[in-house]
Amino acid sequence: MENNGEIFNRIQASGIISLNLMDYKPDVAVVEFDIVPYLYMGMVLREKEFRESMAGIDWKAYEGKVVSVFCSADAIVPQWAYILIGALLFPYAQSVAYGRAASHETRLWAERIAGEDFSLFTDKKVALKANAAIPDELLLLATQLLMGKVSALMYGEPGMPKMIYKRR
Repeated sequence: MENNGEIFNRIQASGIISLNLMDYKPDVAVVEFDIVPYLYMGMVLREKEFRESMAGIDWKAYEGKVVSVFCSADAIVPQWAYILIGALLFPYAQSVAYGRAASHETRLWAERIAGEDFSLFTDKKVALKANAAIPDELLLLATQLLMGKVSALMYGEPGMPKMIYKRR
């Protein structure tokens, strides 16, 4: 369709703003710290040996890194062990969290989204851009932050979004 010699862009005319949550993904590499190598037979924490092992680690090697601490074995690990590791990592690491790298990255991603000022979307039509790489919990977080602000919330591409919510 033409309008005075210009091509009419239906997507632009719709006023739909595309919000790509991938733009908030942190650009960090998460280092995993598995405590299994520091357990007796990979299953039992012996306090004296564990503390000696922790004392022998060069924690400066984690300077500025994002570290996820976990146990990959089905071992019973007392909570103080994680506290000890955290106490040793916190002076050096940029971020420390319990769990695997993917959950840590998702948590950091969620913090970035939650810290964003979405007031610029007030009374606007917003489409959350579809991308299978975006964890579902982040889509729910964005929905929570946008509800009450936007006049319409959609999912997909601006040209053919799926309507999720429309203020009446």
